[in-house]
Amino acid sequence: MVLTQNPNEQAAAWEWIRFLNSPEALAIRVEETGYLPHRDDWADSPALRSILEERPVLKLARQQLADVVPWPSFSGGHSLEAEQIRIEATEAILSGKKSPSTALEEASEKIRRLQP
Repeated sequence: MVLTQNPNEQAAAWEWIRFLNSPEALAIRVEETGYLPHRDDWADSPALRSILEERPVLKLARQQLADVVPWPSFSGGHSLEAEQIRIEATEAILSGKKSPSTALEEASEKIRRLQP
């Protein structure tokens, strides 16, 4: 997102965005993080192709991209808040601060209150 009204800053921001979507930047991201690139044409890049050859698991992941669909943890406008409540309940359970039944019951009630 580019928010500046300054034409020079807009041009610089778009140049940066183009770089971030370039095969070179994607190769850096994949190499350093192990994450899959966010574009399907990534294997067309020589730099990315070599990473693909070095890491067969990436090839398998790329083959499965056609089956990937977006999935929010919770539907509706409060999915992030609901997910945070779930995370906190999980942490309380794993740390022994609350029993699973208590933590999940409390989390369920909090999440139900988020719904309109």
